[in-house]
Amino acid sequence: MKNIKSFLQQYQILGKNLIWRIFQKLSKVIIDFMLLFISSLLLGDVLFGTYEYLLILMGFFVIIGEFGLSASVGKYIAENSIKSKEKVDSVIASSIFMFFIYCFIVFIVFLTSNILFFNLNITYFLYLIMLLLLISATNLFDGIFIGTKQFKKSSIVTLIPGVFILPLSYVLISNYSINGALLTHIIYYFLLIILMIKFTHIKNMHYDKEFISKILRYSLIIGFAGIGSFLYTNIDAIILQQYEFTVEVGYFQIAFYVFNLFILPCSLFGQVISPYIAQKGIKREYSKINSYLKKIWIIDILGILIALGGFFVGPIFFKIFFPDYATNSLFSIWNLLLILIPFKFHNAILIHGFIYPLGQGKITMILTVIGGVLNVLLDYIFIDFMGFIGVIYSTVIIHVIVVILTSVFFYLKRKKKNYKN
Repeated sequence: MKNIKSFLQQYQILGKNLIWRIFQKLSKVIIDFMLLFISSLLLGDVLFGTYEYLLILMGFFVIIGEFGLSASVGKYIAENSIKSKEKVDSVIASSIFMFFIYCFIVFIVFLTSNILFFNLNITYFLYLIMLLLLISATNLFDGIFIGTKQFKKSSIVTLIPGVFILPLSYVLISNYSINGALLTHIIYYFLLIILMIKFTHIKNMHYDKEFISKILRYSLIIGFAGIGSFLYTNIDAIILQQYEFTVEVGYFQIAFYVFNLFILPCSLFGQVISPYIAQKGIKREYSKINSYLKKIWIIDILGILIALGGFFVGPIFFKIFFPDYATNSLFSIWNLLLILIPFKFHNAILIHGFIYPLGQGKITMILTVIGGVLNVLLDYIFIDFMGFIGVIYSTVIIHVIVVILTSVFFYLKRKKKNYKN
């Protein structure tokens, strides 16, 4: 703790940005949690499982719609703010240009996939296509805010729509069931993107072909990594739905949502330091980068302690907030996910704070894609032998392997590129 405290004291701006970033995400987490709670309360277990399945399905296409643009634009904005601040607007304009191309692609892919595989009714399809485009856009602008270090402004912008949407959500879900729940998300993200656009002050919209090429190349790496990550996380719920474990999809999403809350602070810390690490990488200040990396062991110890605490506190939490879902099935999922917390803590900071800003996203892409494919294969094997809990065992095994290999390959890459002192 002393190391963390001295680190934040030495870099006061970094500490303030971290606080604002936490405030922003905490606001979003509270909003999402309340929507999850209200939906679980009003929809019933089967409809709730169906609703969560639709959100997960939409989440996969969000990855295609945004495809790494958020992290990519944040990286290049941070780099060019040192080299030439006049080029920052050009980076933003180029990323927006790429976003519209991705929007067209994701619409075609989603439409084709629905016709061939999912067979969603037209209402669900229209709601999901609107929602995935809005979420993809907000992710892009979130990357712009990170790259320009406007953490305070981003925090306030995120909070405002939630104040209006929570009371409205109860009315919409009560009257329109799943459609009302989806409409709630659409309204929230529509208000959010309007505010983000308003508070993103772009002096000109002149895009640059060179930046488009750079952003495209790096966003493709991160985008494929995102698809790989989806294949060894949220794909579990889609496979459960294929085996008609609709109720268990709801259990999985509740446990996985709370699990992600534990990981969130580490991801946020990594995102906050990423512009600074990117700048130090440009300046070749590798000794400072290494000094930060050596402190990750503190996060590992913290992860172990939190996992132990989660084992005792988790069931109490679920019984209070999700009493209708607090069954042995939910507890079994939760206890298995707790194994991953120390590994995910480590990986969240390593990836967001160092691998992405130092331009080593290819490591993550390769490992997550391979891990994702293996997870899908193991899911089908384990679910046949163990039932629905088999997909959780598969996820835990693959996650542990991928986290370890990510650290090893990043270390070897640093050594090869003379990141050592």
